[in-house]
Amino acid sequence: MDRDRIIRELSKCRLQPDGHTRQYTIAGKLGQGGNGVTFMVRMGRQELVAKVYVPPDSRDLDSAAFKRFTREIELSARTRHPFVVPVVGTGSIAVGAYTFPFYLMPKAKGTLRQLIPPAFTLDDFGKRLRVFTQVLSGVSYLHHIGVFHRDLKPENVLLFRNDIPMVADLGIAHVAPGFVEWSKLTLPKDHLLNWDYYAPEQRGSDATKVDHRADIYALGLILYELISGVSPARPNLPPLAGFHDRLAHVDEMFRKMTAHDPADRYQNLDIIHDELTWTLIAVGIPAGAPTSVETDKKTLLKLLRSTNAEHQARANEIAQRLAEKALPELHEMTGDRRLDVVLAAYRLLGNLAHKDSLPYILAGLYPRRSAQKPRFVTGEAAADALTNYSVDDRLAVLKSVKDLVLAAHVGRVVEGIAAEDSYPVVLKLYQNKLIYEDWSQESGLALLLRLGEDRAWQILQRKLTAQETIYSFTVFRDFFPNVNAERQMILLDYLLKRYDGLSSWEFNKVLAAISTGHFPPDFILSRIGELKKLAELRIRKWDERQAFMGTAKLAEQNVTLHYQKLNKRWAEQQGRGYSPSAARQAKPTP
Repeated sequence: MDRDRIIRELSKCRLQPDGHTRQYTIAGKLGQGGNGVTFMVRMGRQELVAKVYVPPDSRDLDSAAFKRFTREIELSARTRHPFVVPVVGTGSIAVGAYTFPFYLMPKAKGTLRQLIPPAFTLDDFGKRLRVFTQVLSGVSYLHHIGVFHRDLKPENVLLFRNDIPMVADLGIAHVAPGFVEWSKLTLPKDHLLNWDYYAPEQRGSDATKVDHRADIYALGLILYELISGVSPARPNLPPLAGFHDRLAHVDEMFRKMTAHDPADRYQNLDIIHDELTWTLIAVGIPAGAPTSVETDKKTLLKLLRSTNAEHQARANEIAQRLAEKALPELHEMTGDRRLDVVLAAYRLLGNLAHKDSLPYILAGLYPRRSAQKPRFVTGEAAADALTNYSVDDRLAVLKSVKDLVLAAHVGRVVEGIAAEDSYPVVLKLYQNKLIYEDWSQESGLALLLRLGEDRAWQILQRKLTAQETIYSFTVFRDFFPNVNAERQMILLDYLLKRYDGLSSWEFNKVLAAISTGHFPPDFILSRIGELKKLAELRIRKWDERQAFMGTAKLAEQNVTLHYQKLNKRWAEQQGRGYSPSAARQAKPTP
């Protein structure tokens, strides 16, 4: 394959991501690596970066390399974190006889390399370390989902607006089995292309045995370079304390992060994140007397980690005083390993209600997937935070949802919003299967019924007509409370027709719903009769069946007695316009 010719041909093409009707024009090549070539692409005023799989001349279309690039696309598309580059579109493009996959990502303003000073300086020292702790949060997220980057270097950390960093280029990441389809494509010979940030175990060893501690080694070198401006390729790196005596504590962290033996390094990034945060609070930024803003930020970080209610209240006061200046610290804390700290950060972001915080709060609605089932541990706090935003902001956030969310959290976000505005947005989430459906959670259809019963009933009615399996507990928990009496009767008839789907323990629940509802007595008596016939067939234990029959008979007697009382009252008050037909439609006494 003539790679240069292919790249020239690609430069003349247009990219159309899957599911899109419009095409992106390639505006120019940005760079190229072992397998990928990056281009700047445009559509109107929107500018994105496209990474296209184009193998080297000597490799031609290597199937293993092709699958690894496909795995990179899938992996990048499934990661959801404020400090990991998102994928905004995927597809493939044909050039001659070849078809090349590609993916689109946001355009960055630069890389972390731009923040590395040419020599040690105190200028922007705090900013550089803040960016580094955000990189830690992004890589820590990858480790928690079983992804080891293995190619960390300043060029693979992109910088966006306000110097927000995002970890990029997962091309040779090692992935835990089950996270993506091609999780076992790491080969023993897979090595990095940049020797400066190699961990010792990556230099010629079996790549499949390299784990997350190689990333910790690389991050230690990046931290050193961000502070000192000295390249890690230099032998016998001078200690950081030699640049400034207040960096001795950071020196200790650097030595432990870059220990030769992986067993001697930190074993997870959360510990590094905490130690670096507390070290900076303890030693301060080595630039002389801190400003009042710097002091407030340090105090805010410390108070957020306290479980004391008074400390939390004081943290809110400081956040309100700092306003926008508190946002970088609060955004960073949304990726903390301590759940209580994350929840506190979302609460303060909600109180500030700044638009720059919306992407971080949106990420809080998404689940954590460290367990077998998604866990929405931050969703409630994120939803509460969104309630402080305008209607337009809340609807815009829901329109931008790309991962699973809970119906209960979406319902909290749309509280107070007119149904004609919120229903279409929630319906779109439901249709795109972005509302997590589980027996333990409110269903998306239940939320739609609460927002617009008449419109959502059409969806539910189609399910009933198609005889889809809907369990009785879903009917009574999600549908029954949200529809009128006429539709409740339809739901009860659905359950009675599905007699084979009723368990013995469900009969009493159905009986209670029939006998205590706002239904005509004729309906109640006839449906209790049907339920008794079903019980004879379905409840096998004699004592359980007899107990149910006794309860059903008592319910019938109550309804009949109430009906007789209504007839008697009608006979006594004929002059007031009462009639038997009106009495039969009255609600029976439970």
